Amino acid sequence: MKNKIVKNLVLLLAALVPLQIYFKIFASVHITLAALLAIILFIFSISRTSVKYILSNKRYFIYIALCLLFTLRLISGGDLRNGLKITYFMWLGPVVFFAVKDLDKNVKKKLVHILVLCSLPVMFISIFQAFSESFKMSILNSPIMKLFVEPDTLKEVVEGIRRNNILMPGRGGGFFVNVNIASLYFNLIICAIIYNIFNAKKISGFDIILFIFAITTVVSTGSSAGIMVSFIIFLSVFIIAAFKRIKFSLCITKTALILIVICITLISLPCTKFCKNTYKRFHNKITSKSGTGRNEIWNTSFELLTKKCLFGYGYSDSAWNDAYKKRHGSVYPPHNIFLIIWQYVGFSGLLLYACFIIFFFFDVLKKLKLDFSQGHLLGFLLILVLFLHGLTENLVFANIRIDMLFWLLVGVAET
Repeated sequence: MKNKIVKNLVLLLAALVPLQIYFKIFASVHITLAALLAIILFIFSISRTSVKYILSNKRYFIYIALCLLFTLRLISGGDLRNGLKITYFMWLGPVVFFAVKDLDKNVKKKLVHILVLCSLPVMFISIFQAFSESFKMSILNSPIMKLFVEPDTLKEVVEGIRRNNILMPGRGGGFFVNVNIASLYFNLIICAIIYNIFNAKKISGFDIILFIFAITTVVSTGSSAGIMVSFIIFLSVFIIAAFKRIKFSLCITKTALILIVICITLISLPCTKFCKNTYKRFHNKITSKSGTGRNEIWNTSFELLTKKCLFGYGYSDSAWNDAYKKRHGSVYPPHNIFLIIWQYVGFSGLLLYACFIIFFFFDVLKKLKLDFSQGHLLGFLLILVLFLHGLTENLVFANIRIDMLFWLLVGVAET
């Protein structure tokens, strides 16, 4: 009876992850239905076995240690609300993971199908937003969007209080107000679709259509990093399948088909403009009008962090902003997950996260060499996407959709 309840709750959670559905607790504090359901699921699924599993598995033990460090950092004060939010999201990942990891393989397969299908409305909206500015603004101003985007954030974006790239012409993001985070979400969905393709006994035309649609959605965000990560994903899949060519000839056929689709999609892009914009994105000087240059942001952030090497700046945005303003007229977060973890919890946090990435990467790579499986391939693609997007983005786990989708899929990948 308990297993049946957990199974149904997990499938419901998978359907809610793309949508979330925000509701107010008090004042301007909101929580999502998916986050609430995840906590209920954790109560049903946590056991002594889960604790033993953490202690025996280096990558998850390290991540839990990182979560504890984020929790302890709350003691230092700063922006307590921001700190509580970040800490809550950090812990929410393992909560989701343990609710999924021990499920039956067929349930996991169904879960992935639900995740992909329920993400379709977000993908449709993103594509239409990229093609129509009037549609984009009407959607963002629609009262129903407050159900799917954190209401205060949405208000700041629409009223121009918060500058965000979703408002740039020709860019879409669905229920995301940041197109780079949107592209990360869609790349994770692409990983899920690849899992479905390799999991099937024969190639499904529907999965191929979903795959092409997901690629189109990444392109619709206009995110240079997102498009490059998409290309790296499929190059990696091709290489892995090629190394397994004797036993897995069917995998090669599927991978070749995938590569043809991705190549056609990329070639169809205005390549010269794409490369030119990407170069500008990384090298432009920081000004209040022109936006950001990643190189300069990283260099400035690194310079500031070396001054507070051990403990960072904590959850106090004001301390970081004051230090940044002395160096530049504008203020920017580090735009790199390694640097922002260093900013929040100090150098020990940076080391823990680096170890988590390294152990996760080599663990799944070792398993792929010994025994190719859809789960191991999915795990490899997930950590690859997380690492690559993290190089140009802030704490991606602080976005509830990304956090829950990533850890749900990690739970599916666990065999």
